[in-house]
Amino acid sequence: MIDIVNHQVPLVMAIGIICLVLITALIGTCLFLRWKKVQPKGDILITPKKANVNIVTYNQAKRWLENSKKSLHQINTLSPDEINILKEELRKRQEVFNAFKNEIEIAHTLNVQLQGTYHILGFNQNKENSRYSGFLHLSRTGEHRVHAEWIIDGDQTQSGTGFYHNHILVINFSYEGEAQKIYKGVVIYTVVNESILNGFWSEKHANEAYLGIEEGRKLKDSETLFKTVHLN
Repeated sequence: MIDIVNHQVPLVMAIGIICLVLITALIGTCLFLRWKKVQPKGDILITPKKANVNIVTYNQAKRWLENSKKSLHQINTLSPDEINILKEELRKRQEVFNAFKNEIEIAHTLNVQLQGTYHILGFNQNKENSRYSGFLHLSRTGEHRVHAEWIIDGDQTQSGTGFYHNHILVINFSYEGEAQKIYKGVVIYTVVNESILNGFWSEKHANEAYLGIEEGRKLKDSETLFKTVHLN
């Protein structure tokens, strides 16, 4: 039999210490759970209907729609028919955004979905933030590589190559301007989902105090360029 009396720490004291540690741990756990329950969720500006929709991605989609709607601020040079076409495009973008809000899961497999033709609404890299519109066609050239072709305002063509990774699409583009001068730049899109491109861009010799903005909506199979091309 073990001689407890000769031990430095009596058995009763050892049991008391163990009980004290357990009680302290239990009280600490209860206080932590109570604190966690009452903590604010932070400065979340947007609360989507589905809790499992990523907040950051949701806000990117909302910014895409808000930037697109700014196109209506510069319509003085457009005809009534062109204004109606622009409003119809914004209506379609509102539908895309509404559908996005109700998605249970956000698709991130972009190897196939990224390809296609997008209707773009954008603003130039200048103080006036002048509006433009057109179409962007993306095609795959490799596992993460793409080729891009733009038609801007009905007559200007641009092209470029780029790559995407982790839902970021980067394209180096170039085009021929006045006096056969070649202009170069880079555009960066966040691929929010297979229908939404949320982008900004910069040209080498443009005003460095500003950035261009470009928002794309992927055309459905039922849509044709003939329905919207005369907007440009």
